[in-house]
Amino acid sequence: MLELGDDVSDEGGGLDELGELDCCFEQADTRASVLRHNTRILRFIDHLTVYQDKYPRQLHCDGVYVAGAARRVPWERRTGSQLTRASARRTFAWSRRVFTTNRRKGPMPKESARWVSGSDVIPMFPTFVWKTQLEAQLRKGIDAKMLAALARMRRALPPLAPGHGWQSIQTLHTLEEFQDLVSCVRRAAAGILRFLKVGYDAFEISACWATVLATGAAHRAHHHPNNYLSGVYYLRTHPGADSINFHDPRSQTGIIRPPVVALTADNTDQVVVRVQNGTLLLFPAYLQHSIDANASAEERVSISFNIMFCAFTENLSKPLWGAHPPGATRARSR
Repeated sequence: MLELGDDVSDEGGGLDELGELDCCFEQADTRASVLRHNTRILRFIDHLTVYQDKYPRQLHCDGVYVAGAARRVPWERRTGSQLTRASARRTFAWSRRVFTTNRRKGPMPKESARWVSGSDVIPMFPTFVWKTQLEAQLRKGIDAKMLAALARMRRALPPLAPGHGWQSIQTLHTLEEFQDLVSCVRRAAAGILRFLKVGYDAFEISACWATVLATGAAHRAHHHPNNYLSGVYYLRTHPGADSINFHDPRSQTGIIRPPVVALTADNTDQVVVRVQNGTLLLFPAYLQHSIDANASAEERVSISFNIMFCAFTENLSKPLWGAHPPGATRARSR
């Protein structure tokens, strides 16, 4: 999982020690050379047991999944206390196995002659999430009207119990109190269609509803079928209830999941986006997203919506190769 704005490449100095340990294994020529570094190895493995819980797919060492191996090494504490002699002996044995398995055999290959005149990485098929923050004064006016309307809808209902949520009717976009938000959504959606160079700009909000999550309530991963865009506006967020998770829509990438040394936008399968009151997000309706359990003592309130093209059947469902004059035949490749 990658969190936008986070740098997980060197948290707590863990990766610096990983690099030093890698060099230790690469440069050692005998088993005794590895054992001389036993203090560093013990400290590093004990650090990994904590590091793995937060980034379970992040670390490997010289081709060995160290985080997974460290879980099997006995330890007394996760806080860096001294290991017992028995567990230390088992740790040394583990380090010797790593060294024996990964030690390079034979002379190092000589650097070959220059063989590349140029190279590039070509990004393809990006998935976008558009994030907008409403102006403060506009937001306060919009929020006050919508919160009042939601309070009236819930007036006859009991307070939400921990772990529970509430959703409103799906036609909020037709109510007067929500028209200012509808205007903002329409302007943002029109800009997205221009950004994507879409040649058909007639669209409508097909549904709009409120979601209230009490303490401990979460929302499992899902998407919004039969729509082009989806979005959410955040009315009330709090520390511990101020994020949304987006999941890699390419399901086939999960077939092979090798460990990685650092989480980046190019290898993660989940991205966390931080939000606040007044944040407006739009994204493709096919994009899976989820909400972690509300870790605050207050309710988390958001307004979700879907956007679809108007008169889709009449205007956009025809074959993409278009119409042809009567009697004309167009060859189709097989």
